[in-house]
Amino acid sequence: MKPDVFVNSTVNGSFNASFFTTRFKEALFHYTAVFDMFGSTLSRENPERMHFEEVFYGREVMNVIACEGVDRVERPETYKQWQVRMMRAGFKQKPVEAELVESFRVKMKKWGYHKDFVLDEDSNWFLQGQMEDAGAHNKNITATKERYRSWGSNGSCLLVPATGKTTVARGTQKLETTLGL
Repeated sequence: MKPDVFVNSTVNGSFNASFFTTRFKEALFHYTAVFDMFGSTLSRENPERMHFEEVFYGREVMNVIACEGVDRVERPETYKQWQVRMMRAGFKQKPVEAELVESFRVKMKKWGYHKDFVLDEDSNWFLQGQMEDAGAHNKNITATKERYRSWGSNGSCLLVPATGKTTVARGTQKLETTLGL
């Protein structure tokens, strides 16, 4: 696989630790932010919210916390860990234009996104997050600065290999195999 362009979108989580207590703590911080995001946008009785909480995130939480070894399929890592991995694989990161980030911020405001949702850029990654509540203990999953916490798919970057053909990588299965994951 030799794509010209690869867009990586990843959950900014560091709950791939082999030690249960570390993994549990990181997962707790991350999923607290996810569920807080649901709480600020959807009523508790909303069927879509219940579906996501039970079917999607509920299973994901159980897998991250309760499963060990090959039984654990959810292994999120931070966007900085992915950045190192991609650079080692020969990709070069393209710069993010400040005007583009500002344009997205304006659109978020125009489209009525919740006031606590934020968009930022760090090391040429777009970062989505939610403003941190005062006193919250979630510095371990911070997206860019201590006042942000991650939720959902919160990191995206555009990577281009030094040499390649005109193909675009879709999905991560082949990439993970290529990178030896």
